[in-house]
Amino acid sequence: MTETHLSEIHLVGGEVGGPGKTTVTKTAAQMHIERNIPFSLWECDRTKPDVHQSYGRTSGCNLAILSESPDLQDASNDLFNVALETRVIANLPANALIPLKGWIMNNNILELAQEFGVTIYFWMVSDGTLNSQELTIKTIQIFGRSVKYVVVKNLGKTKNWEEFDSNVELNTLIEKHCAPVIHLPEFFGDRIRQQMDAMSWTFGEALDYYKSDPINKRRIQTYLQKSWAAFDEAGVFNRNGK
Repeated sequence: MTETHLSEIHLVGGEVGGPGKTTVTKTAAQMHIERNIPFSLWECDRTKPDVHQSYGRTSGCNLAILSESPDLQDASNDLFNVALETRVIANLPANALIPLKGWIMNNNILELAQEFGVTIYFWMVSDGTLNSQELTIKTIQIFGRSVKYVVVKNLGKTKNWEEFDSNVELNTLIEKHCAPVIHLPEFFGDRIRQQMDAMSWTFGEALDYYKSDPINKRRIQTYLQKSWAAFDEAGVFNRNGK
């Protein structure tokens, strides 16, 4: 059977304030690890490289810098080059739209992606605030149909999505671009989450630590299972060769 290369770039972003983009990145990475799906993990957040600090120790996590600066114009080239052979999942810095746009436009990334068959996904992680809604609208307006979009409602940040759901402009764009909307479940267990952050654990390391604590271990498993089911339902990682 011929091996299928997953030529994709999944860029996970959100606005300042912690909408949960790092959690989404780590959750997606753990799914690929557990299911033995080939992928390459990248950290683009220089100020808070949480993904690199955890998964860089155990599973490998590359560093890239998205910048308009001439001094850093080649700092993210490898991210695209790796995507020619495998699926890339990248954690973006907060409010990365300007440097992301600069990197894409200055390096003709969209044209190259079309030429080499690389599909680019923008993951817009939202906590329901007006800022996150406006960032999603602006991103879709800038890039149009040249990329695909995934919208993530982080239920761990808020239960009130009335303002988001009533935003006509936002939801019209989501529907127009056929963007799946993922409902990321709440992680039940503040102490576990705080300890994972303090120790820079991967989800795998947390499961191993709590192997003799069935309640907390099941909390982690439940969160992951529900999250991965939401990914599966949205179809964003369907080309996994299974």
